Amino acid sequence: MVTVMEAGRGPDGDATRISCAFRANQPALDRFPWVLWNRIGAKVRSALGARLLMDQQPMGYGPLREEIARYLGARRSVRVAPEQVMVFSGTQQAMGVVASVLADAGDRAMVEDPGYPSARQACQFAGLTVEPVPVDDQGFDVGSARRRAEGVRVVYLTPAHQAPLGTAMTLSRRIELLQWATENDLWIFEDDYDGEFRFSGRPLPTLQSLDTSGRVLYAGTFSKALFPSLRLSFVVLPSALVEPFAVARWVGDRHTQILEQAVLSRFMAEGHFARHVRRMRTLYSERHTALLQIGREILREYLEIQPASSGLQTLALFRNPLDDRILASEALSSGVEVIPLSLFYSKVKPRRGFLMGFASVDSRDMTLAAQTLRRVFRSAAKK
Repeated sequence: MVTVMEAGRGPDGDATRISCAFRANQPALDRFPWVLWNRIGAKVRSALGARLLMDQQPMGYGPLREEIARYLGARRSVRVAPEQVMVFSGTQQAMGVVASVLADAGDRAMVEDPGYPSARQACQFAGLTVEPVPVDDQGFDVGSARRRAEGVRVVYLTPAHQAPLGTAMTLSRRIELLQWATENDLWIFEDDYDGEFRFSGRPLPTLQSLDTSGRVLYAGTFSKALFPSLRLSFVVLPSALVEPFAVARWVGDRHTQILEQAVLSRFMAEGHFARHVRRMRTLYSERHTALLQIGREILREYLEIQPASSGLQTLALFRNPLDDRILASEALSSGVEVIPLSLFYSKVKPRRGFLMGFASVDSRDMTLAAQTLRRVFRSAAKK
């Protein structure tokens, strides 16, 4: 969930390599069914013709919204009607619209600390004051949030797979959060950014499925499940927010690009999305296991690589007090990508480590990259 620029390369950095250890947030692009996707695209262009050239509804392409609602109901136990689904060009855009519609300039938004840097930025760009809230082994610390809640209108969090620590918010914390939001008229933005790829344990119910007061906006993205340049995400809105959000989108950017929505809709309707997710879940589980084994064999002296319950990357904590930003930069110079953990912190004292992706790289390249990382650590230890 951190951009290339946040990972240490500027906006002109080279991100053209299909596979690179240990690039986070990238799926296995070499396993994506490009031929099938292109074939569906040709069929969609032929079938819809000039209709693709017209303005569309601000909520998004109707058939895609229906497929998203059907998928979420079956796979994530989200209570949703197609009319509640709004399609965006990425979760950052969605968060920006949420912040601008549900809060006024000068209001406060709560985010996790450590947490997704772009969520903080989206709130700040909307004129909100950001209040970081600590995360512990049970997830977002609701008790701490209660003590500093004055002026808060929006709470952003990643309860299923906390970014970057990987913890899951406990059921008791989820219930406590929802009670607090209801009592204080707060809105919760639930970002389920990699919920499709859970390969350890049973998932806890989403906040949205537990919400009885219409306080939760549930968000997901297709860029992690399919490919990064597919800038399509969605938000399931409480019924009371559908109309104001539709107005805001119409005034803002009208709607998200329509052709990709139409292709994705057909891709889902024909069952290809669900099959691809199942295949990738198996592959990522295997690659996650491989990373843990390679880490134990090669990097044990320097890193404690944490098992992940889901997703495309995992956390690796330093065993020695080294600067993770400097080491990440040196690793990148040697051809290995890692994201320094300290980038995710705001006020809480940062822990040092790396976020390491495993989904897009095979075990052979993992081994070579781990050996390179070991040389980087050894060099740093001598300084």
